[in-house]
Amino acid sequence: TSGAITTAANGTISLTSSGTQTLGAAVTAGGSGTVGLTANGATSDILVNANVGSTSGAITATAGRSIILNAGNISTSGNISLTGTAGAISEAGAGLLSGALLTASSATGTTLGNANTVTSFNATNSTSGNISLVNTAAPLTITGISQTGGGNVTVNNTGALTTSGAITTAANGTISLTS
Repeated sequence: TSGAITTAANGTISLTSSGTQTLGAAVTAGGSGTVGLTANGATSDILVNANVGSTSGAITATAGRSIILNAGNISTSGNISLTGTAGAISEAGAGLLSGALLTASSATGTTLGNANTVTSFNATNSTSGNISLVNTAAPLTITGISQTGGGNVTVNNTGALTTSGAITTAANGTISLTS
């Protein structure tokens, strides 16, 4: 996108592409409106170069390969769901995540190293790479992490950290939870 996309209160935004989706301008749903981003195709990415938000609605992004937050943030008081079907989920630039439950599903790793502010975290990774989250919300509840890709799990939270679900790795994987 090169122009802003905005709905008034409770509107829904759905952006679907058959290739890589580059968000170059704000995408904003008012009220409880939801935002859905989909990039179909095995080599298709979602590149977040501008802010994506909703006041309280869910935000979902599903890429055939990877989701990369560059200069844009994803924010809502609702839930965020990110899926890098054949690739990774990463914060390559200043972009960060702010919301309630963050659900991340990747094949080659989830690396979220900026000052994110989510209240709950659930992640799965299936093929290779690590799962890592830096977060500043107090408290952070980990509802479950499944790392079957052979990598490590690292969660650093500024504030209290609780778990309500299993946190697992494959053989030789390490788990580090710090608050």
